[in-house]
Amino acid sequence: MVDRFSIILKGIFILATYLTLILSVKYVESDEYYQGEYYFLMLCSLLGAVIIASSRDLLILFIGIELASGPMFLLSGWKKRSPESNEGAIKFFLLGVLSAALILYGFSLLYGLTGQILFDNIASLLASNNSSAANLAIILVLAGIGFKISAVPFHMWAPDVYQGSPTSVTIFFAVLPKIAALTVFIRFLYIPFVNMIDQWQMIIVFLSIASMLFGAIAAIGQKNLKRLIAYSSIGHMGYALAGLSVGSNEGIQSAISYISIYLVMNLAFFSCLFMIRKSENYFENIEDLAGLSKNHPILSISLMIV
Repeated sequence: MVDRFSIILKGIFILATYLTLILSVKYVESDEYYQGEYYFLMLCSLLGAVIIASSRDLLILFIGIELASGPMFLLSGWKKRSPESNEGAIKFFLLGVLSAALILYGFSLLYGLTGQILFDNIASLLASNNSSAANLAIILVLAGIGFKISAVPFHMWAPDVYQGSPTSVTIFFAVLPKIAALTVFIRFLYIPFVNMIDQWQMIIVFLSIASMLFGAIAAIGQKNLKRLIAYSSIGHMGYALAGLSVGSNEGIQSAISYISIYLVMNLAFFSCLFMIRKSENYFENIEDLAGLSKNHPILSISLMIV
């Protein structure tokens, strides 16, 4: 389905992927990566996100979710000779399979209750048949999508995957999959369960508060830049979920606005790091940026802003 909401999100998805690919070109060429497969997998993930934006039934939504997240398993383990990359990829794959199982089980419960896969039909049937099985379906799907956006308490994979992945892949993890998973929340909660706000609102509030607090507190002690970004993304997803917890169109608009700003700031941050990397040795930890204000005063100010 094509509507204003899907068009805006597709534009955000395409822009995020395009800018990530621009930043990735020299980085991928400078190392021993399979370049063709790298771009193919990123475009496959983009296709899945675009499908999510236009989905109006359970089947297409699940296909979009898996098409968007499946290539991420391979991209996270792109450094084949790196133990950190291999460890992160295995964790990501196992938890990704678990989240897919939770989502699919929740969808199957909805189909068993209503006999429908279209969101509008499910919403009309659940309005007159609000059962405990429907509440269980909500919990299962929210838990599964919680893994995708690394919301607390489903965040355990994010720091290791961010640290072990190539920097260009970390950029991609920090933007497109998070926005796509947030779109799943919007499509799933605001259409089939629009009449059951009381059942899911407090769950979103809990995920939001827990993510904001844990992401901010855990980031304080981080020394690795990628792990810092991982915990930062956890906290930012909490702020985005706060908008969705309102249960209104204004809440959706605020969440999309926030995630768009988050996208720009993340890309700006990594752009600064890549510009520094051209003239300095490779850096991994925060202390590696010591003396940046003297060597690159403009970039140091830019990093401070973002």
